[in-house]
Amino acid sequence: MESLKETASCVGLTAGFSALRDFYGYITGAPKRLSLLEQIRLIHGNHIDLNLIPVGIESFTDSDHAEIDAAVQATRDIYATVNLGVGRVRRFFITTKEANGRDNIDSDGEAEDPTAEWMTTI
Repeated sequence: MESLKETASCVGLTAGFSALRDFYGYITGAPKRLSLLEQIRLIHGNHIDLNLIPVGIESFTDSDHAEIDAAVQATRDIYATVNLGVGRVRRFFITTKEANGRDNIDSDGEAEDPTAEWMTTI
C-alpha cells in the first residue's frame, strides 16, 4: 500500500498539504469519523474529482460551508457503496459582483450561461 503522501501526489497535492482540507476537501472540519485507508482504497480505483463553485461567496456562512462539507461526505458515502471514490475536491469562489446578477441560480437553464462564462476564467 502506498503512503498518504504518495497517494496525495496522485490527486495533485504537494508537500505541506492538510489531509482534511486538501485530501478530503473539507473547510469546516470532518462531518464524521473518516478512514484514510478507505479513502485511499477508493481513489485508487474508479473515482471522480469535484469542483465546487459557491456563487455569491461573501454571503455564505460557516453553517453553509458545513452543509456543503456534509453533502460532499454524503456523496462519498453513497458512491462508496458501488466502489466509486471521490478524489480531489477543489473549491472556486465567485463573488456577487462577479456573478453579474446571477448569484441566485434556480435551474439547470439558469446555470448554463454563467457556467460556460466562468469556466473560461477558472
